[in-house]
Amino acid sequence: MNAKRACLVALVITLAGVGGARAQQYGTGPYATTEPPSPSTLPAPGPQPGPVDAPVPPPTGPRLSDYILGNKPDCCGPVGGDGPIATELYLRWGPSITLDAGFLGRTLETGWAVEVGGRALFFNPANDAAWTVDLGLSDVANQGQHSDKSVTLRILQTNATTGTTGPVAVPVHVGGLNRTYANLGFGREWYLWSQAATCPTCGVMAPGCNWRVGFDAGGRWGTEKLRLHEIKHRTEVIEAAYVALHSDLEIPWGGWVFIVGERIEWDHTWMHQILQDHPENLQNINILMTLGVRY
Repeated sequence: MNAKRACLVALVITLAGVGGARAQQYGTGPYATTEPPSPSTLPAPGPQPGPVDAPVPPPTGPRLSDYILGNKPDCCGPVGGDGPIATELYLRWGPSITLDAGFLGRTLETGWAVEVGGRALFFNPANDAAWTVDLGLSDVANQGQHSDKSVTLRILQTNATTGTTGPVAVPVHVGGLNRTYANLGFGREWYLWSQAATCPTCGVMAPGCNWRVGFDAGGRWGTEKLRLHEIKHRTEVIEAAYVALHSDLEIPWGGWVFIVGERIEWDHTWMHQILQDHPENLQNINILMTLGVRY
């Protein structure tokens, strides 16, 4: 009996302790309340809304980039103390007029010039002028004319009678001339109607078409091939210098600026032994159409 009474006393003490612990959740401590919180003050179940101005996560799934769509090209960040830098690709073509100077100048027809390359434009802070660096390739092809005009060259020939080989003077006529160059030039240009169109989302964008004018000058290095009717063609390495003026119309569209314009060049090519002992240089006026795009 004493063991049973002891167990009952222990059970009653345990239950009394649990009840007191539950009561302390609301009625003990200096800041506690004796009443349980009302249901209106309890947090609602489920996920809670975030702040009103919380950032919206970007959409997921495949999509075209903002740069391709023209919504946000990569030009809206700080550009330092100077203006922005842009890249331009171009294609130029047109007639190449040989000036009447020297034997080749009198025996070559008006040819055809093609140029392809790229330009880097370094704009000023006002965004209405830019320094330019031009790197490209060009090819000029001319056909021969005036078959009555010839020049004498020395070539090695074997005498069919004696079997000896030696230099023989042979009058030759020009069949054509082809020149291929690598070009490097520097220049300056100005935008006349408004600021240069460089960023449609940053406010630096022409309201419509724009007009620019400029100049550039530089050097050329390459090879030439002279075709002759009587003997095998002759080749050599050549150098040239040029000066050019250009005028272009710019058409902004999305994140791109399309360019249509005209260009006039004067160039001087130095030749060395293409005609052996006959000193020969060549001057051309190239009148070129320009198509390009800037981004």
